This record gives sequence, structure tokens and C-alpha cells, in this order.
Amino acid sequence: MNNTVYLRILPIIFFILFILVNFACTVSADINNGTGSFATDVTQPTLSFTPTLVNEIDAEHGIMHISKEEKHEDVFQYLEAPKAPDVKIDIRSGSKDLLSQVPYIPSERNQGNCGNCWVWASTGAMEVAHSISNGVHERLSIQYFDSNYNNGKSPGWSCEGGNINKFTTFYSTSGFGKAIPWANRNASFSDAGACPLGNCGGGTTMLSQYIETSPNYPLTGISSNSLSTFGVAKDTAINNMKAQIEQNKAVYYAFYLPDKSSWTEFNSFWNSQPETTLWNPDRFNEIPYSSSSGGGGHGVLIVGYNDLDASNSYWLVLNSWGTTQLRTRGVYRLDMNMDYSGTDATGSPNHLFYVLNPVFSGETPTITSTPTPTYTVTVSPTVTLTQTATVTPTITSTQTTTVIPTYTTSPTPTFTSTPTNTPTPTFTSTSTSTPTTTSITTPTATSTSSPTTTSTSIPSPTIAPTYTPTVTPTLTVTTVVPTLTPSQTMAPGAVSGSVRLESDPRGAIIFIDGTFKGNTPRMVTGILPGTHSLRISYPFCKDWTGSFVLDAGELTVLPEIILEKQ
Repeated sequence: MNNTVYLRILPIIFFILFILVNFACTVSADINNGTGSFATDVTQPTLSFTPTLVNEIDAEHGIMHISKEEKHEDVFQYLEAPKAPDVKIDIRSGSKDLLSQVPYIPSERNQGNCGNCWVWASTGAMEVAHSISNGVHERLSIQYFDSNYNNGKSPGWSCEGGNINKFTTFYSTSGFGKAIPWANRNASFSDAGACPLGNCGGGTTMLSQYIETSPNYPLTGISSNSLSTFGVAKDTAINNMKAQIEQNKAVYYAFYLPDKSSWTEFNSFWNSQPETTLWNPDRFNEIPYSSSSGGGGHGVLIVGYNDLDASNSYWLVLNSWGTTQLRTRGVYRLDMNMDYSGTDATGSPNHLFYVLNPVFSGETPTITSTPTPTYTVTVSPTVTLTQTATVTPTITSTQTTTVIPTYTTSPTPTFTSTPTNTPTPTFTSTSTSTPTTTSITTPTATSTSSPTTTSTSIPSPTIAPTYTPTVTPTLTVTTVVPTLTPSQTMAPGAVSGSVRLESDPRGAIIFIDGTFKGNTPRMVTGILPGTHSLRISYPFCKDWTGSFVLDAGELTVLPEIILEKQ
């Protein structure tokens, strides 16, 4: 056969090979997607699902590649969620570690390239609650959630991202209200390689019907609460988080980095730094968030804190990226001195904190009161200096007595009564009687608070009653003690006022004269008379700025403030 014949036959051979290879790939894809036709036993699949594990040191770790709009939706849910009660006391420096309450094998706590970190963090919080409340220290299945949430199919299945609210909604759904042990058949995690190069379109690698659901731990309820950390003072945010850990609750933490370079830096921190190195995300604030530029979110679990060393205080964070040579426990340290109100360039918060509240069947829900550690309260009292001390001596004599009390503007004034007998009268009597003036000592009141006040002198009243010198005088001193209320220090004669604020949307941050005053709707009290600046701020909306005038003792109700979207 000559070369011409070869050249004519060669294209035909390539075409036949192409058809055969394409047919083989199609059949393989159908089988791996669960659509192929093959004989199987429902209770024990004959098809082997072996995920392609990713080398976590060299490849990108799984994050949630969510859009800017999806991030905004997460934030709105956070701001509108039921809030855990704020802590009104300062929890002193110390440390607490709940890591031992998480039943896990560090190297196996690895999401691979799947973006279901939110499931790992939420399930970890459930495991801590199960261990603390019921004494059940058992790993719970991540794969059960993956395979069942949105039927384990794209778009919208767990490897494509989510949040703690989607987690609680799933477990509140009829038929899924049960936690499945990791040790059940096919319940261990198998989706670590489900999103090669960030593409999760293939769906789960383990069909839900193959996961054994018995035994299980039935849930009678599950909910979550957001923590007040955004738009509040840093100490308040820290306190609110510490209080949850002190009550043996792990804290779910979702954070967002704006672009690929920021995630590259965090990956480098995770892969190459020791566990003792602190991570502070503040440098990534005020940067435009863009998923097309590599921006994304990540969910982790805060399981402890340590602020014994003020210069090295941190939160202990459990990740779901397996282990490294320097991170044998799979954890890192988050700088406690971070900016909890950090945002991207549009004002959308970068940090969201929640606690999970699962209730297992047969478990009696317990309400844990806020811990009462040692703390110091500073009270700045309002002192009204128009208060009058009335001195009413009951005296019978022709002698004039001058009573000069000394006043100080401490919370409970101390009065010193110093009677002066002048002049000495001449008595005509069968007996000589020298009138006696009794000095009355008023007990000194003590206050449990240590207020700071401004001392102002008050003119000393002179009372000149007359009495008959045949009776020993009796002095009765009645004092009126000013009522002190914690508020700002006011000038003599000033009376504070109040202002009522509402906005659309609700939950906007209030700043009066540049000072944070809470969120709308709110009645702000203790405002001095005069003109005050007002700023109302809400994520993704333009700030509203203006001013208002408040008279002494006035309650002002401002019209509802409508915030424009950016």
C-alpha cells in the first residue's frame, strides 16, 4: 500500500477513534452524575465514588465564590436576624478553649476544593452543643447535608456557598430534622474533589440514597442568633463574643476578602505560618469586592479566646482546610484587636458573627444566664445643683444661732452643722442656766459607684430663730440628697432631652455629634440642650446627614429618615 492510500485512510481512522473516545467519555460522565443505567443495590452501591483529593499546600483552598449581590444578601440577613442579648458588663481578661468539645480528626476536617465551609462551621457548632448539652462526643456528617441540600445539584448546592441561615432552614425542614453520625455507611465526607478549578457544576459525588441514616440524633428545633459586633465599640463587640464562649457556645464566623490577591495572602498565611502567628484582616477593608476578581467568603468556627497578654490577644479559630506541617490541629489565631465594623468599598460589612442553637430530641433546653465575672462600672452622674437643703432647727431661746452647712457635690453630700452662740444673754433667775448647743453630726452616706462631679459652691444659708433661754436647745437638721442618674455631666441648671429616630430600612446606625448611639428605631436620651449633628448609616445606602435642635427637657420625634440605595 503506497503513501497515497495511507493518507486517504488516516482521516477515517482518526474519525472512528474520536467517535469511540467521545462515546466512552459520555457514558463515564452519565455514570458519575448518577444518570447512567447500571445495576446497583440501593443499600450498598456497587459504584465506587472516589473523590480526587487536592494537595492543599499547592492548590487553592475551597472558598465561597459568591457574587457581590450574594454577599449583600448574607449581610442583610445578618443585620435583620434575631440578636443575642448584648452584654452589659466587662468580662475581665482571661482565656477559654472549647476545641476539645469538637469531635474531629484534624487531617480529615478538610473541605478540599468544595466551597461548603459554611456547612463545616455550622456542623462544628452543632457538635459542640451536642457535646456540652448531652455529653455526646461524636462527629456528625457533612456529606449528609451536601447530598441532600438542593438535591446535591448545581446551581445552588452546598459546595457553591451558603450561610448559617440556610443551614438552620435545612435542618428545620420536614424529613431532614436529624443529625447523622459521620460513622454511618457512606456518611463520611466524599465531596473534597467535587469542584475542580472552582467549577462545582457536577454536583455531589455521593447520591443521598446511599447514605445510611440510622442511627441518628433527631432535632426538635434549631435556630441562630447574630451577635452585635458591627457598628458598636470594639470592647462591646469583644464582650458579646466572649460571653457566648463563656456559655460554652462556639461562634460561627463568616468573613469576606475582596479579590484574588487578598486570598493569596491568606492562603500563604495558612500554609506557611505557625499556629502562634496572628491574622488581622483590617488591611483588606474599604476595597471594592468583586467575585470576578477572585473575591469570596469563608466560614470558620471560633472555639476559644485568650487575652491574658493584651499585646497578643486572639480568638482561636478552627478551619476546615485540613492540616499543615505547622498547623497540626487545623487552627489559626485571629487578632482580637481587629476592626469588627470593617467594610468593603460600598459599606457592606466584612465580618459576620453568629451562634447556633440546636435542640436535640429528649434534651431540655437550658437558658444560661450571662456570666458574672469581676468588672468595674464607671458612673457619670447628673447632679442638679438647684437642690435646696432645708435646715429646720427646733430651738427655744432668745439667743441667735447661725447654722453654716458645708456642701460638696459628691453623690451624697455631707453636711456639717456648726452652731455659733452669739451674743451671750444676761439671765435673771433664781438659778444660773447656761444654754447648751448640741452639734448634730449627719452620717456620711457612701456610694457603690465612683462618680466624677464638678464641685460648685452653694451659698450657706443663715437661719436666725429665737428661743427662750430656759430650755436646752435641740437642733434637728433635715437634708435633701440629690438623686443621681447615670448620664453625661451637665452644667448647673441644664436639663437633658431625648430624640426619637426611625429609618427605612430599619437597623441603621445612629451617630450624634460623631458618637455611636445604637441602631434605629431608637429613643436616644441624655442629650444636652442645643444644636447637634446627626448621621444615619446603613450598608449599601448613602449616609444621611443633618442636624436637630433640642431644648432643655424636650422630647423630639424626628420624621422617618429614608435612606437612598447606592
